[in-house]
Amino acid sequence: MFFATVRKENKKTKRTNLWETVASILSIGAIWPVVIWYNAKQPIPQSYYIVLFVVLAVLVYIMSRRIKRLRGAMRDAKNRGRQFPF
Repeated sequence: MFFATVRKENKKTKRTNLWETVASILSIGAIWPVVIWYNAKQPIPQSYYIVLFVVLAVLVYIMSRRIKRLRGAMRDAKNRGRQFPF
């Protein structure tokens, strides 16, 4: 049987995960006006493109951190002689 050991998260990790989740949800909210403008056939204000690029940068940063954590977890599991379930 395969039983994964659960690592206890420290406060910093919990805050980081919470920050990443909140930032992702706010990013979706920042994209919503574009959908509304598109459906109303109104042009997107030029200044809003700055907001969209900032949102894109935040999402790329979050994705890179999560990929880094996943690779670390896979490396740790491999070093302990356990396989990931996939």
